[in-house]
Amino acid sequence: PFFVQGLHDGLHGNLLSALHILVPQLENSIRWMLTDIGVVTSSIDTDGIQKEHDINAMLYEPRLVEVFSEDIIFMLRALLVEKAAVNFRNQLAHGMLEYGAFFGETALYIWWLVLHLCALGAPRATAEATADRDG
Repeated sequence: PFFVQGLHDGLHGNLLSALHILVPQLENSIRWMLTDIGVVTSSIDTDGIQKEHDINAMLYEPRLVEVFSEDIIFMLRALLVEKAAVNFRNQLAHGMLEYGAFFGETALYIWWLVLHLCALGAPRATAEATADRDG
């Protein structure tokens, strides 16, 4: 339902709402996909408290290439977490984006990328499912 709402909002020109919904859900979906292939996405700190890895760590997990192509991973890193690039997720999460940031090409591209991933699925996972089905 979150993805449906976020994609709907974007289709109706409300990228402000769409990205506030979709970016955290994308992070959670990446966590779920990594867990599904056996990657531990949490750690226990020195006080014994379990903490989930954030998207900054997960996008650099070597096994992520089992889920996404290197091109998709590169785009996700550049758009969402790289300080030398757009860093949209971190700026969004910390309230550092100006209002106008939600009406430019970057916001539209992130929304489109989420739509692309939802419509086509993760390229590697889709190819494996097709191979298993046609097997």
